[in-house]
Amino acid sequence: TEEAGPSAVQENTPPKKKMTLGAFFKNSAPSTPHPQSEKTKIESVLTNVFAYSRHRASHRSS
Repeated sequence: TEEAGPSAVQENTPPKKKMTLGAFFKNSAPSTPHPQSEKTKIESVLTNVFAYSRHRASHRSS
């Protein structure tokens, strides 16, 4: 049907940045079920993302 056209898909699709981040976390998470190592990995990823965004922000203002 026409109702489920591109516009409907567009509305239900999250912003690109969110999708990319979600995919990034999916890819960086270990396939073996070790909650502790996964938590550590995600924390380090978050730290890296935070440091990277801070670096870019300070770079832009100077």
